Amino acid sequence: MASHGLEDEDLNAFCRTQGIFFHHLEAWRQDFINSTHKSAQESSGKSLRDENKQLKKDLQRKEKALAETAALLVLQKSSKRSGRKRRHDFTRRTQTTHSMD
Repeated sequence: MASHGLEDEDLNAFCRTQGIFFHHLEAWRQDFINSTHKSAQESSGKSLRDENKQLKKDLQRKEKALAETAALLVLQKSSKRSGRKRRHDFTRRTQTTHSMD
C-alpha cells in the first residue's frame, strides 16, 4: 500500500490526492487484516478437519481389527469348552463311532 508508513499531514495529503477519505482507508485496512486472519483460520481449520478425518478412519480400522480378534477369541474359548482339543478331534470321534457300528 502506498499509504503505509505515512503519518498525519502526509497521510491526509495522500488521501486528498487519491480522492478518498481517511476513514475509507482505515476500513479497507481492517477488511484486509480480517480477510488475512480468516484465510489463516480456514487453512488451519481445513488441516484440522483432514487430521480428524484421518484419525477417525484409523480408529475405525482398529475397532474392526479388535472386533475380529475378540470374535476369534470367543470361538477359541467355545471350542475348548466343548471338549475338543484339536481341530481334527471331531472327525476322529465320528470315525470311531462309525467303526463301532
